[in-house]
Amino acid sequence: MAKKHESLVTKVKLSDVIKTDATVDMNSIVAFFISKYETSLLDNKKQLSEQISKKNTYLNNEFIAEVEKEVNLPSFVITVPILGLVTQAELHVDANKFEKGIATIYIHSDSKKSENCNFNMYKSVELSSTLHKKYTDTINEMDALRVSLRETLDLLSSISRKERELRGALAEKTLRAAGVNDLFDDATLLNLVNLPQLSVKTVK
Repeated sequence: MAKKHESLVTKVKLSDVIKTDATVDMNSIVAFFISKYETSLLDNKKQLSEQISKKNTYLNNEFIAEVEKEVNLPSFVITVPILGLVTQAELHVDANKFEKGIATIYIHSDSKKSENCNFNMYKSVELSSTLHKKYTDTINEMDALRVSLRETLDLLSSISRKERELRGALAEKTLRAAGVNDLFDDATLLNLVNLPQLSVKTVK
């Protein structure tokens, strides 16, 4: 069963809003503008998500490769023939360390080449200022993009609120054009929509 307010279709004479003699259903006007509004938000959401994904891919791939090249991983390989020890060197990905401009190298014995000799250690290497700036700039950009994405998602979740605002704006234009400006200052009507005085309790 349709809601009561939905059955009350309001006709709007467009000459009250723009220069034309056409008369249309208010729902049609609202649907048009809300559709454009929602489409813009969805496009924005897609673009922001793609930008975040692209920057995240950079950090997980190209940036890691740049760090490995800068620290020269092969130079950390240790070979001690007398002990039968041969190590491998790997970049230990640690976001907190990258944030501080530090790369962590994990050096451990190569199980295929070392004979009964276990070895492992972590070594910290300072990143160049250029590479460190690349990381922090990318992180900051991603944070800003995520804030914009959250705001966009919030707007998408409140489409109905935007629809009510649009209906209110159209109704106001129609009423003003009809010459009922005094209605907007009616004390009885204003009292119905005034916010109640809220008491705020303070905790000592």
